[in-house]
Amino acid sequence: MHSWEFDQVRFGKLPVNSEEKNMMEGKQIGVVTHFYGDICVIVVDLTDTIEVGDDIHILGRTTDFNQKVKSLQIEHDQIESAGAGMEVAIKVERRVRRGDKVFKLIGEE
Repeated sequence: MHSWEFDQVRFGKLPVNSEEKNMMEGKQIGVVTHFYGDICVIVVDLTDTIEVGDDIHILGRTTDFNQKVKSLQIEHDQIESAGAGMEVAIKVERRVRRGDKVFKLIGEE
């Protein structure tokens, strides 16, 4: 392990091993294009599938948290799943920033 990796692990910024890294990041499924702070909703440009009930990880320069997808919408209509090339709205629990990456956690496919 390189010294910079040790510092990242020690301060909680990098998972300890590759299995933990996969569990933490999973597979990238999109990028945040908008954040509506007053209602805590993000718009994600999808590159893969997502469903209500999936566990996701949102990661950015100052963003890093996991949550379960409880609500998916397209044009204010509630949907159960969406695929690559679609833009969806997801209710989030914390502040997110444009450009943050959205990952579906491993084992949720």
